[in-house]
Amino acid sequence: TAPGIAMSIARTCCQPCRLFALPGVPAEMFAMWTATVTPAIAAVQPAQRVICHRRIKCFGVGESDLEAMLPDMIRRDRDPLVGITVSGATITLRITAAGVNEAVCHKAMEPTVAQIRELLGVLVFGEEDDELEHAVVRLLNQREKSLAVAEWATDGLVTHWLAEAAARLDSFRGGFVVRDPATCDLLLGIEVAADAAAAAETARAMAHAVRKRYDADLGLAVAAPPTAGPLVPTAAASPAATNSLELSGTLQVGLATSDKVVVKGFPLASHPSITKTRAAKQALNMVRLTLLRDTE
Repeated sequence: TAPGIAMSIARTCCQPCRLFALPGVPAEMFAMWTATVTPAIAAVQPAQRVICHRRIKCFGVGESDLEAMLPDMIRRDRDPLVGITVSGATITLRITAAGVNEAVCHKAMEPTVAQIRELLGVLVFGEEDDELEHAVVRLLNQREKSLAVAEWATDGLVTHWLAEAAARLDSFRGGFVVRDPATCDLLLGIEVAADAAAAAETARAMAHAVRKRYDADLGLAVAAPPTAGPLVPTAAASPAATNSLELSGTLQVGLATSDKVVVKGFPLASHPSITKTRAAKQALNMVRLTLLRDTE
């Protein structure tokens, strides 16, 4: 069992410095923090004060475009403070407020949260640890719909994320990952030319076929062309990175329902390090927006 340390270090300039050292095992660290450190810190404060955060997740536009939609909200002297960060093409707005307790903090943040949601609309897909796959699964469950996926060139990211987020098979039925025309023919019964991976008609056929194959309400297809060769290796590149194919051109996403197939193109213009992540999220976001429109 790893011990924790609590001690005071004398200083000639001012009051003693209170030092806490906690073990790295998360379960032990969290228990000591809650039982010992938090009360000790609160006891030396001149007045009770806590700082709370709330994260709003967004997708669909660039960071500068989204910031322009929030006039005068992301300024440093604002209270509550609103910060903006981007990770894997997902934009997070973090609202920060201070008060005597958590209830006061959350009450102070509510008008800002409401304003953000009003200004951004469907660009907001969730809060805190939400990702797009969680938003899609929630909507599928609420609408009692099922989804199946066929992916070309996103290496199964959409399927992997949905499989982790979906607790029930009746919302996410499963998916196929194809990397060449032969595999597409074998798994989905679709004959395509070797250079047609990104064609809109290929995405349309894949979406229709995967919906039928899994007997799902919705069939999602992701198709984009890899470049002819591997990424140019750098001195710091890992062996896996040098063997990867870079996506370029236009991502084609097809979404099939019982009566139609809609195909939409998205330019692949982001940095290679996040191209596949962005492509997978574009596909998920198309499903999310379609499910939202179906109830309007």
